[in-house]
Amino acid sequence: LLVPWGRRPREQCTSPFGPGIRLSAIQSGLWDHLIPKPVKIVVQHFMESDVTGKPHWFQVTAGQYLQGMLIQQKQGYRVYIVQLDCNSSDICFEQWPRIVSAPF
Repeated sequence: LLVPWGRRPREQCTSPFGPGIRLSAIQSGLWDHLIPKPVKIVVQHFMESDVTGKPHWFQVTAGQYLQGMLIQQKQGYRVYIVQLDCNSSDICFEQWPRIVSAPF
């Protein structure tokens, strides 16, 4: 199923803003009212920018997926990338996607 990814700055809808959501926010119940469903996002590579803004590409191992969260609202479905909380002293990225193996 192809659905819109996140919500862009100028979109007029009630979906949460941005491309991803923190795993800690999901676990705390912040998104429960949207009845989130976990999904696997099939990609071969993904890009993250480091704290200086420099892009870096990473390969995803066969059998692994980016974890997403699917929500449904009146406007339809949206998917968000599930992001891990990063500690800036441990890693040079402010966000990092959650990578899962099937099943999760």
